[in-house]
Amino acid sequence: MRETFEEWAAQSAFDPSEEGRCELCAQEADLDGGLCETCHDLRLDDIDDADIACGAYWFAADYHPGQFSGLYEALSMSQYKPGPLECGPEGSDGAKMAYEAHAMAHGVEFPG
Repeated sequence: MRETFEEWAAQSAFDPSEEGRCELCAQEADLDGGLCETCHDLRLDDIDDADIACGAYWFAADYHPGQFSGLYEALSMSQYKPGPLECGPEGSDGAKMAYEAHAMAHGVEFPG
């Protein structure tokens, strides 16, 4: 069974908002309240925090350019931890929307 965002946050000693990072995707936060613009907009679309964190994690996993990049750092600091059989934001429309929103924010174009 999938954990809630609150359960993930309680297990993590890292608070990304203290470091100027988005509290959901651990990327640089550029808005007041500890969120990046992408996560803020997803919240406005009623996507829950757990799905946002999941989509952002898988985006960073798929597109980071290397170990010393900002996306790799965000991936490493993410409060989302996938299960052993997960290989992407599967099963949840909200997580898929979050993945695509982060991709578009970083200039990734999807075929089709």
